[in-house]
Amino acid sequence: MKNSVAILIFTQEVSKDASRKILTPTKNFGLNKQLFTQLNHHINHVAYQTDLPVFRSAELISNTGTFGNQLTKAVQNVFEKGFEKVICVGNDCPALTHQTIIKAASILENKNSIVGPDNHGGVYLIGLTKENFDAQKFENLAWQSVEMLNSFLQNIDNQSFIIEKINDIHNYQELKNYFTKNYFVSYLLFLIEKTQLKLNSFYQIFLDFRLIFFHSLRGPPIF
Repeated sequence: MKNSVAILIFTQEVSKDASRKILTPTKNFGLNKQLFTQLNHHINHVAYQTDLPVFRSAELISNTGTFGNQLTKAVQNVFEKGFEKVICVGNDCPALTHQTIIKAASILENKNSIVGPDNHGGVYLIGLTKENFDAQKFENLAWQSVEMLNSFLQNIDNQSFIIEKINDIHNYQELKNYFTKNYFVSYLLFLIEKTQLKLNSFYQIFLDFRLIFFHSLRGPPIF
């Protein structure tokens, strides 16, 4: 299995992810980028735990074109490296484990495709075989929409093996209420809380400074 299956971690530029999904209680772009950087580190760690070959889209293709176009090119690139099967995963599903990926790789040995549905009608994992890969159909799927899972089943493989559903995260409320509070989710929430405390403290210092400054500008009392 190790010689035929590869993992493709597909992520966009951190700034693109941070602009599309706001995982903070306020629109703090800098903190949001930090969270997605941590999400990228996390999925890298999960993928390498599988002991399977791992590729990252940023190292295979230029970050231009539509989401579907970029992912299609990245998948083709992995196939061109000699692999017969590829498992695609993203960075927005903290509950995804290396055991789930290994299970998917094992199933893909006897199936043409496999998908892992999320809670939004999309997918957190896609497994494909080179023999049955249709680049044009794949590129034109309903990417980044609530119709993605149905689009895949209707246009790619209606006999695709469907593994367990796992929630992904699109916003702060979903992160805060994530169904599994593993150490990594707790760490992300800690980063948010820590940053908010610093911002609140800075804001209070700024208000105190303004109060002192304007008070010092007042003229002496007139008798």
